[in-house]
Amino acid sequence: KPNRAVAESRTDGSKAPRPKDASTLILYRQSRKNIEILMGERSGRHSFMPNTYVFPGGRVDASDSRIPPAEDLREDVMARLLRGGCTPARARALAIAAIRETFEETGLRLAGNYPQPRKSRVQVWNEFGTNTCGP
Repeated sequence: KPNRAVAESRTDGSKAPRPKDASTLILYRQSRKNIEILMGERSGRHSFMPNTYVFPGGRVDASDSRIPPAEDLREDVMARLLRGGCTPARARALAIAAIRETFEETGLRLAGNYPQPRKSRVQVWNEFGTNTCGP
């Protein structure tokens, strides 16, 4: 297997895999003495970065662009993502993906209230609680 971390080291003529949009959240809690950072350890069965500590997150699913956020991104966050080449819809999908992945991996919900209850066709969002709240 080629080393996926260093595409320049390929000598067999194969192409590097096409990058996929992914996002993560860095969650921390500060006490008087310490800062705790939320991380998880990837399984040794993963082909990409096995047995590595990572922040919760992952790749953007198609459904992430169809979930209406309870609140829009802050203006400064949206501006930074737009400068990076995202469309406003893709910027929101990246944020929603990070929230969804955090929920799937840890059970933590980062949510705001919807003005009216709603139901999703995507099961994970119903488990998240999109009847009354959303990412």
